[in-house]
Amino acid sequence: RFAKCFPPMVSNPTQLLVSVRDATEAAIVLANAVDWIDLKEPVAGSLGRPSLDTATAVASVLAGHAQRSAALGELSDLDFSAAFELARYFPVLKVGLSYCRSDAFNWLSRVEPLLVELRKQNAELILVAYADAATCSAPTLPEVLSAAKQFESPYLLIDTFTKNGRDLLSWLSMEQLAATIAAAAQFGCQVVLAGSLSSDHVHTLLALKPAALAVRGAVCSSRTAAGRSGAIEPAKVAAWRDLMRQPLVNTATTSATI
Repeated sequence: RFAKCFPPMVSNPTQLLVSVRDATEAAIVLANAVDWIDLKEPVAGSLGRPSLDTATAVASVLAGHAQRSAALGELSDLDFSAAFELARYFPVLKVGLSYCRSDAFNWLSRVEPLLVELRKQNAELILVAYADAATCSAPTLPEVLSAAKQFESPYLLIDTFTKNGRDLLSWLSMEQLAATIAAAAQFGCQVVLAGSLSSDHVHTLLALKPAALAVRGAVCSSRTAAGRSGAIEPAKVAAWRDLMRQPLVNTATTSATI
């Protein structure tokens, strides 16, 4: 067993989260002093679950790195036993909610036992609200926010399900994101923003003060639609890290226009 350590609640500045797919990439990202390192298999979807062998290898590389997480895949077809295995190595796990918006599928009743068992293992579950919920029959952002409040979740992730070049701000406005972050803060939940983000988004989104900005495709060797399955480039990781640490310019003015 690897040492358990939960990500601390984040104040300013917003952190950089980079998703890796194997131990080699984990070592690259760790060497670049990235705040939060996440594991997923990009060819298996937006929140592709990694194999247990890969998870074990990555956890070994990241032993002692407090802020680490892993993707479980989609709740609609989740293998609970696999989730519990991953919880042995990663203290924070993310689950997507595609194809859960159905009268025949009570997703809230499925989340609850999963969360109870994960917390018994000292692991926490992050619900993922898809900005493009209508395209994948997922619960709406307000519905997922309400569930995060019900389950006293420390984090909520807003991402895109479809990786077709459309980014987060193609689906949600700055006003919607600002309102969500403010509402979540009222019950102690912090919001992580993802969804094909580019460097052009950074200072706009930092003005909202999310817990983290999450990237993969932006730091890979290709920026095409399939770029997120390319190899991570150390120089791109370093560039994002440095960009995130630059002071905001005219933050008060930017915030006032949201």
